[in-house]
Amino acid sequence: VQLLQSGDYTEGLEYLNLNIYPAILLALRQLAGQWWIVAAGTWSLAMSVLAVLPLYGLIRQQLGRQAAILAGLLYALHPRLVLHSPLVMRDPTFWFLFLLALYLSWQAAVRPSMLRLAAAGLTILLAVHTRIEGVLLLVPLGIWNWRLVWPSPVWRKRLLLGTAAVLVLAASGTVLMNLTFLRSHERWEAVGLRHAEDLWQRAFAPLVFGQGAAGVARPAVHAASVEQIDFGLAFAPDSKTNRRLVVRFVKTFTYLYGVLVLAGIWRLRGQWSRIDILPYYIVAAVAFVGVWLKYNIAPIDQRYFFPILFVSFAGLSLGVVQWADWIGRAASKLIADRAIARRASLAVVLAAVVLSGLIDGLRVGRPTLAAWREQAELGRWIRQQFGPGRTITSNSEENRLVLYYAEGRMSWIADQYVASAAAAAAADRHTLPDVVVLWPQKHRPDAAAVAENILRVHRELGYRHLPNHRLPERCRCLTVLVQERLWEGEDGNRSQDAPLRPSAVAGRTPEFSNAGSRR
Repeated sequence: VQLLQSGDYTEGLEYLNLNIYPAILLALRQLAGQWWIVAAGTWSLAMSVLAVLPLYGLIRQQLGRQAAILAGLLYALHPRLVLHSPLVMRDPTFWFLFLLALYLSWQAAVRPSMLRLAAAGLTILLAVHTRIEGVLLLVPLGIWNWRLVWPSPVWRKRLLLGTAAVLVLAASGTVLMNLTFLRSHERWEAVGLRHAEDLWQRAFAPLVFGQGAAGVARPAVHAASVEQIDFGLAFAPDSKTNRRLVVRFVKTFTYLYGVLVLAGIWRLRGQWSRIDILPYYIVAAVAFVGVWLKYNIAPIDQRYFFPILFVSFAGLSLGVVQWADWIGRAASKLIADRAIARRASLAVVLAAVVLSGLIDGLRVGRPTLAAWREQAELGRWIRQQFGPGRTITSNSEENRLVLYYAEGRMSWIADQYVASAAAAAAADRHTLPDVVVLWPQKHRPDAAAVAENILRVHRELGYRHLPNHRLPERCRCLTVLVQERLWEGEDGNRSQDAPLRPSAVAGRTPEFSNAGSRR
């Protein structure tokens, strides 16, 4: 937001490209002034709460009122959604747009009108411009309209016209943005441009040219020899990657929700090809394959699994009903009144959902909050020691708070690999990050060997390992490397071009620099 407001589009658009969320934050900053962070958190909370409305409407039309109420409760009680709801991030806005697009797509299919079709297309367009996973919404829109509307010759022409209109609107909007607001920007921006570039550099360029984008031969991603070092955000999965991905997905989905969705699928046995449910299976499968592909080339967080969760609420609500039926049959042997037995069994299932959510929330929420405090403390320490504007890289993508409190910028390595000492010697020192933060990776069996290799290559690149006792007490489990020119040894002597600490210059605060790598 600061970069875009200052007119630095090169840095400000480097990560998200054309995205509506920075525009929302800019508007909130203009309206709320110094309270814009609070306003942004309130916006996220409002979006996450309002998202239950299209979810309720969608499930009610497809499966009935009881299933819709259960779907809303399951959405509201999911601990991972609760954890992310009030955060200043684009995801709650995406949740609302994703579920609203599903509802409007179903409405456009069962009650055809050009207005509903246009509303669905526009909402999908906004969702794509919030998170790229919004393209998954084209699956239900296409399947529902193909099966329910396409057979009509009149509506067939209208569908084609509507599709063409949305494509023209998207293209013209992109062109208009680049010719007006971004006319001083050095290149044209488009939605998903970063993902396309990453896909080319990491997947297709090595296949076409036999080397990475930086011109350095890229090592096999599954190898873990001492000559292959992951640098910064690089990730080298081993043979257990697929198993770890499944475990991470199940933990994000939560174990109880997994049991419920399996029961819901069982309840729909023989009806898996229902037109209202079929797109959900396809979206879940495509989304999981996409996450698997990304997980094999870069670290991910649990938010990538949320679209799968959203298309699972139909099955989840039916799973609650199915488990209530199973328990009710068993309880009917003890309770003569079947209606009372069924209501009691439903209450038992919902109580299990609430209890599971509380346990999972405590298990995940406390360490997550502790990690956020750790990041904030480290960011403040980096700013105090080295001044603002430093480029920072890490072996974890979850370092936004470090960058925020350090007033720093994210640094990315071109191919994200330093393959050997020769490649390290050939690296351009001016493009390397000022600070490298290595978080413990206990889930990796080769973590110790990888860490030692990282330290070796970084020594060759001119980095120094800060002694742990110099770090904030909460952060002494981390490995922090700084460039030689910023180094201050135990005797307190700095390199010649190292900046003074902010506290060392009375009445002077180091200026925030916009030069450097990605934020």
